[in-house]
Amino acid sequence: ALPLPDDAAPLVGGYVAAAFEEHGVDVVPPSDVAGGLELAIAPTAAPNLREVAAAAHRQFGADAVAVGSIYRFRDRSGEAMGSVRPASVGFEVRVVSAPAGHVLWTGVFDETQVALGENLLRAPRYPGGGMRWLTVEEFARWGAGELVREMPLAAR
Repeated sequence: ALPLPDDAAPLVGGYVAAAFEEHGVDVVPPSDVAGGLELAIAPTAAPNLREVAAAAHRQFGADAVAVGSIYRFRDRSGEAMGSVRPASVGFEVRVVSAPAGHVLWTGVFDETQVALGENLLRAPRYPGGGMRWLTVEEFARWGAGELVREMPLAAR
Protein backbone atom coordinates (compact mmCIF):
# COMPACT_ATOMS: atom_id res chain seq x y z
CA ALA A 1 0.00 0.00 0.00
CA LEU A 2 1.18 3.48 -0.81
CA PRO A 3 1.72 5.87 2.10
CA LEU A 4 -1.09 8.37 2.53
CA PRO A 5 -0.30 12.03 1.90
CA ASP A 6 -0.32 14.26 5.00
CA ASP A 7 -3.25 16.29 3.66
CA ALA A 8 -5.49 13.25 2.94
CA ALA A 9 -7.24 13.15 6.34
CA PRO A 10 -7.97 16.90 6.60
CA LEU A 11 -9.20 16.98 2.99
CA VAL A 12 -11.53 14.00 3.31
CA GLY A 13 -12.74 15.19 6.73
CA GLY A 14 -13.59 18.55 5.22
CA TYR A 15 -15.39 16.92 2.28
CA VAL A 16 -17.47 14.74 4.62
CA ALA A 17 -18.32 17.74 6.82
CA ALA A 18 -19.38 19.75 3.75
CA ALA A 19 -21.55 16.85 2.55
CA PHE A 20 -23.29 16.71 5.95
CA GLU A 21 -23.89 20.48 5.80
CA GLU A 22 -25.40 20.13 2.30
CA HIS A 23 -27.92 17.72 3.83
CA GLY A 24 -28.94 20.18 6.54
CA VAL A 25 -26.82 18.86 9.41
CA ASP A 26 -25.23 21.49 11.67
CA VAL A 27 -21.49 20.79 11.60
CA VAL A 28 -18.53 21.91 13.66
CA PRO A 29 -15.58 21.86 11.21
CA PRO A 30 -13.20 18.91 11.76
CA SER A 31 -10.26 21.27 12.27
CA ASP A 32 -12.14 23.08 15.07
CA VAL A 33 -13.02 19.79 16.75
CA ALA A 34 -9.46 18.50 16.45
CA GLY A 35 -8.04 21.76 17.80
CA GLY A 36 -10.60 22.08 20.56
CA LEU A 37 -10.12 18.48 21.67
CA GLU A 38 -6.37 18.50 20.98
CA LEU A 39 -6.64 15.56 18.56
CA ALA A 40 -4.28 14.95 15.72
CA ILE A 41 -5.99 14.64 12.33
CA ALA A 42 -3.98 11.76 10.93
CA PRO A 43 -5.08 9.42 8.13
CA THR A 44 -5.17 6.24 10.19
CA ALA A 45 -5.70 7.61 13.70
CA ALA A 46 -8.13 5.54 15.77
CA PRO A 47 -9.28 7.72 18.69
CA ASN A 48 -11.32 6.35 21.56
CA LEU A 49 -14.87 6.98 20.34
CA ARG A 50 -16.40 7.34 23.79
CA GLU A 51 -13.78 9.91 24.86
CA VAL A 52 -14.13 11.91 21.65
CA ALA A 53 -17.95 11.85 21.80
CA ALA A 54 -18.02 12.96 25.45
CA ALA A 55 -15.50 15.74 24.83
CA ALA A 56 -17.31 16.98 21.68
CA HIS A 57 -20.59 17.04 23.61
CA ARG A 58 -19.00 18.97 26.50
CA GLN A 59 -17.09 21.45 24.38
CA PHE A 60 -19.37 21.96 21.37
CA GLY A 61 -22.78 20.68 22.50
CA ALA A 62 -22.60 18.00 19.79
CA ASP A 63 -25.31 15.32 19.64
CA ALA A 64 -23.18 13.12 17.40
CA VAL A 65 -19.63 12.93 16.07
CA ALA A 66 -18.37 11.64 12.73
CA VAL A 67 -15.06 9.82 13.05
CA GLY A 68 -13.28 8.30 10.11
CA SER A 69 -10.20 6.65 8.77
CA ILE A 70 -8.62 6.66 5.34
CA TYR A 71 -6.86 3.65 3.91
CA ARG A 72 -6.33 4.69 0.27
CA PHE A 73 -5.89 8.10 -1.37
CA ARG A 74 -4.18 7.61 -4.72
CA ASP A 75 -4.21 10.26 -7.42
CA ARG A 76 -4.55 9.52 -11.11
CA SER A 77 -1.43 9.42 -13.19
CA GLY A 78 -1.80 11.04 -16.56
CA GLU A 79 -4.10 13.79 -17.78
CA ALA A 80 -7.84 14.38 -17.45
CA MET A 81 -8.53 12.98 -20.92
CA GLY A 82 -6.02 10.12 -20.91
CA SER A 83 -5.16 8.62 -17.55
CA VAL A 84 -2.79 5.69 -17.17
CA ARG A 85 -4.01 4.96 -13.63
CA PRO A 86 -7.30 6.39 -12.28
CA ALA A 87 -7.94 8.02 -8.92
CA SER A 88 -8.70 5.59 -6.11
CA VAL A 89 -10.04 6.40 -2.65
CA GLY A 90 -10.99 4.30 0.36
CA PHE A 91 -12.31 5.63 3.66
CA GLU A 92 -14.73 4.77 6.44
CA VAL A 93 -16.93 7.12 8.47
CA ARG A 94 -18.64 6.22 11.74
CA VAL A 95 -21.27 8.45 13.29
CA VAL A 96 -21.37 8.04 17.06
CA SER A 97 -23.82 9.44 19.60
CA ALA A 98 -22.60 12.12 21.95
CA PRO A 99 -21.88 11.95 24.81
CA ALA A 100 -22.28 8.13 25.04
CA GLY A 101 -20.17 7.17 22.02
CA HIS A 102 -22.49 4.48 20.63
CA VAL A 103 -22.00 3.79 16.91
CA LEU A 104 -25.16 4.96 15.13
CA TRP A 105 -24.04 4.39 11.53
CA THR A 106 -21.01 3.24 9.57
CA GLY A 107 -20.39 3.96 5.92
CA VAL A 108 -17.56 2.99 3.61
CA PHE A 109 -16.49 4.55 0.33
CA ASP A 110 -14.04 2.31 -1.50
CA GLU A 111 -13.80 2.95 -5.20
CA THR A 112 -11.44 3.36 -8.11
CA GLN A 113 -12.72 5.44 -11.01
CA VAL A 114 -13.72 3.36 -14.02
CA ALA A 115 -13.80 4.50 -17.64
CA LEU A 116 -17.13 5.03 -19.39
CA GLY A 117 -16.29 2.17 -21.76
CA GLU A 118 -15.61 -0.17 -18.82
CA ASN A 119 -18.82 0.39 -16.89
CA LEU A 120 -21.76 2.20 -18.50
CA LEU A 121 -23.77 2.09 -15.26
CA ARG A 122 -21.19 3.41 -12.81
CA ALA A 123 -19.08 5.90 -14.81
CA PRO A 124 -21.92 8.35 -15.68
CA ARG A 125 -22.50 8.97 -11.93
CA TYR A 126 -19.11 10.67 -11.61
CA PRO A 127 -18.68 14.45 -11.87
CA GLY A 128 -18.40 15.26 -15.57
CA GLY A 129 -20.55 12.27 -16.46
CA GLY A 130 -17.56 9.94 -16.61
CA MET A 131 -16.15 11.76 -19.61
CA ARG A 132 -12.85 12.67 -17.92
CA TRP A 133 -10.47 11.30 -15.31
CA LEU A 134 -10.89 12.98 -11.93
CA THR A 135 -8.16 14.05 -9.55
CA VAL A 136 -8.06 12.24 -6.22
CA GLU A 137 -9.47 15.36 -4.53
CA GLU A 138 -12.44 15.52 -6.94
CA PHE A 139 -13.05 11.80 -6.52
CA ALA A 140 -12.85 11.98 -2.70
CA ARG A 141 -15.24 14.96 -2.60
CA TRP A 142 -17.72 13.06 -4.78
CA GLY A 143 -17.27 9.94 -2.62
CA ALA A 144 -17.98 11.90 0.56
CA GLY A 145 -21.23 13.14 -0.97
CA GLU A 146 -22.20 9.62 -2.03
CA LEU A 147 -21.45 8.27 1.45
CA VAL A 148 -23.48 10.91 3.28
CA ARG A 149 -26.41 10.41 0.86
CA GLU A 150 -26.58 6.78 2.05
CA MET A 151 -26.83 7.78 5.72
CA PRO A 152 -30.41 7.38 6.97
CA LEU A 153 -29.98 10.00 9.72
CA ALA A 154 -29.11 12.95 7.50
CA ALA A 155 -31.80 15.57 7.05
CA ARG A 156 -33.11 15.49 3.49
